[in-house]
Amino acid sequence: MNPKGGTYTRFNDGVFNTNVTITEMDSLQVNNPNMINNLQPGLYNIEKEYDNGAKQQTVIIKEN
Repeated sequence: MNPKGGTYTRFNDGVFNTNVTITEMDSLQVNNPNMINNLQPGLYNIEKEYDNGAKQQTVIIKEN
């Protein structure tokens, strides 16, 4: 089952704090196999939302 949408949160200081940028994603963006590769280096929380109400969160540290 593919997610219907979601968000990704970038932690601008590279640590978990309130200095964040939150970006909404539609189903095409969240299901894009290159989504993570297209992110700039940094610390992210990716949240995927499904039709049944379930949510999946993934924390990613992307380095250069």
